[in-house]
Amino acid sequence: MRLPTLALCALPLLTACSTDQFWNIGQAWQRDHCMKLQDQMDRSRCLADMTRSREDYERQAEGLRRAKP
Repeated sequence: MRLPTLALCALPLLTACSTDQFWNIGQAWQRDHCMKLQDQMDRSRCLADMTRSREDYERQAEGLRRAKP
């Protein structure tokens, strides 16, 4: 994550940031990363990977946590 973006949220009070704000910061970072990719196919794949909703992401993450021994 870029320090200035995180600092805007973290410096005043880390607990003041909601999980939605962290999700949005992460999405912006991911989009920026994808747009820097030179290969069009890699860029398209990267952008497609980030189109899932936060709810879908949380469901998938929960499933993976439960699957671990």
